[in-house]
Amino acid sequence: MGIVTSFQNIPDNIFLPLFEVTVDPDSHPQLHIFLKQVVGLDLVDDENKPERRPTKHMPTPAQWTNVFNPAFSYYAYYCYANLYTLNKLRELKGMTTIKFRSHSGEAGDIDHLAATFLTAHNIAQGINLRKYPVLQYLYYLAQIGLAMSPLSNNFLFLDLNRNPFPMFFLRGLNVSLSTDDPLQIHLTKEPLVEEYSIAASVWKLSCGDLCEITRNSVYQSGFSHALKSHWIGKSYYKRGPDENDIHKTNVPHIRVEFLDTIWREEMQQVVDKHLELLAKQHIETRFMKINAEKSPFLAEKLKIVVLPTLALIKNAKVDDYVVGFNELGGTDGFTTEELEERLAKAQVLLLEGESAFNASKTSTSTRSVRQSRNADSSDSD
Repeated sequence: MGIVTSFQNIPDNIFLPLFEVTVDPDSHPQLHIFLKQVVGLDLVDDENKPERRPTKHMPTPAQWTNVFNPAFSYYAYYCYANLYTLNKLRELKGMTTIKFRSHSGEAGDIDHLAATFLTAHNIAQGINLRKYPVLQYLYYLAQIGLAMSPLSNNFLFLDLNRNPFPMFFLRGLNVSLSTDDPLQIHLTKEPLVEEYSIAASVWKLSCGDLCEITRNSVYQSGFSHALKSHWIGKSYYKRGPDENDIHKTNVPHIRVEFLDTIWREEMQQVVDKHLELLAKQHIETRFMKINAEKSPFLAEKLKIVVLPTLALIKNAKVDDYVVGFNELGGTDGFTTEELEERLAKAQVLLLEGESAFNASKTSTSTRSVRQSRNADSSDSD
């Protein structure tokens, strides 16, 4: 195995110098300056190669001494874990952070896309999401950025006429156009212009489409807040029409409003699922649902601006609000128990001892998902 004695040598070689320079910038002054310009960490491998499925019985990095290469998800997890710890340290010291932006889903198994859904900030490629509608829907809900390069896909894996980019774009996924191996694949000195011009020609993209894709590209990028504010508007990080500076993005407000409304309706279903379970469990509390768009007077009276919003009412007065998912971990992946605890904290329902949902979980035996051993790298639909 040469100088590499275990898998632990790989994350050590990458991350130990980064931790050292974060703790003491004078230890590696050139690396300290270089890291100010680094915004992302990529993970690239030959996804077409078959690999062993990861299991909970896999050895730790220090114990991985056999000749077999770990699975993609094994690499992804340990890159994410080290990067997460590093970023927390860098935040505490007021330094720039590094996002995990992996290549994923250009070929290979569904595990790759599942792993990066859990760990990555954005991904490159992702064309295999066309084969897995459930994962595609999760990427849509989470609005994980997909930086796609149709010309690269056309050269290596998938013909342009079968590329899912236009379908992903129409469905509201957070897609952008990017380059990949421009010296090998592209033919001009402006490879990104090639991607845009050919995409516009083949898929009949309008000016509004191109402006939206360009705005997505800036939003996904690692450029500073100041530069993003300058390029696409000071409120670019907000959802809905309020985020859109039409004078800078050239994206019509009605387009942004439509995309935001559809996304919020989908997210509302996530909340509804949890509330239906809680309503059956807590008969001491009355649960009511209103459509804010069809009940503008009531929504205004309750001061509901962001969807979804839970107005917590006690003694005929609004006592508290749960707005969006900020208080529930910031994502749609919160559990019914977490929402139950938040409502119990506001004293709008009674919770004595352990949650009934948590108890039912612990009493249920764990099941594993059986999957095929053969990696599906076929391009068939």
